[in-house]
Amino acid sequence: MQGRGLICFAGIVFLPLFASPLPAGPEDSSATAAILPRDSFALSLPQLTLQNDNETGEFSGVGVVFPDSPDRAIIGLGENYSIKTTAHGLERTLYRKLPGREDRFSAFDAAIIGQVDTRFCAALDTLDNLLGERNWSRCRYFDSYFPHFLSGWYYLLSAARNSLHELPRACRAPEKEFDVSLSSPKTDSRVAAWGFLPDSAASLRAACRALCGQLTAFQGSLATIKNREDTPVPAGLTDALSHFIGVYFAHR
Repeated sequence: MQGRGLICFAGIVFLPLFASPLPAGPEDSSATAAILPRDSFALSLPQLTLQNDNETGEFSGVGVVFPDSPDRAIIGLGENYSIKTTAHGLERTLYRKLPGREDRFSAFDAAIIGQVDTRFCAALDTLDNLLGERNWSRCRYFDSYFPHFLSGWYYLLSAARNSLHELPRACRAPEKEFDVSLSSPKTDSRVAAWGFLPDSAASLRAACRALCGQLTAFQGSLATIKNREDTPVPAGLTDALSHFIGVYFAHR
């Protein structure tokens, strides 16, 4: 469906929440000449795109694009879309949730979230290794991307459960504490704290492992889901995520 003004699909405006790649130069007014180096490397996080309804301006879902794929999935409030690129153009398929069950994970939700969580765990493992190696230049590069993905994951689960109140607020990355930039002083300060404050890196590494374990268990639950069943977000996962966010953004 064609919307008015901005490019949209099915009355939905696409607003970038996690964009890749980021520009190489300074992008925010707080950047300084003393910015520390970022050592780039392959970080295969899905691109998550916050969407608002074109008519009301209210949150309506999250678009998901996986690296090296031209296809897109949309996890929306009550209905989902698969958008595939074919030789004949875009092929759009609607997956509408069952009436009265919009607040439950569907099989389509489960499949997409499962794939996202696989990449999420891989990113946590990468951070764990970088901290163990004390590779601060790559940690700074990682931090240029990861908080935006983390914020997007919160909205992805919220859309799948049809409510912005499904997850505790502590599970949402604090937007004021990071920038969409490869030259943010916030990144420099955060990573410096990981390197110099006692037990900071060790605490974050432990939080990475705990969260990945909970994500893996959650994936197992989603893998067997059926449209008429309900699999709520487990308390163990929300506890591990809120703890991870608290440790990750502890030093401001």
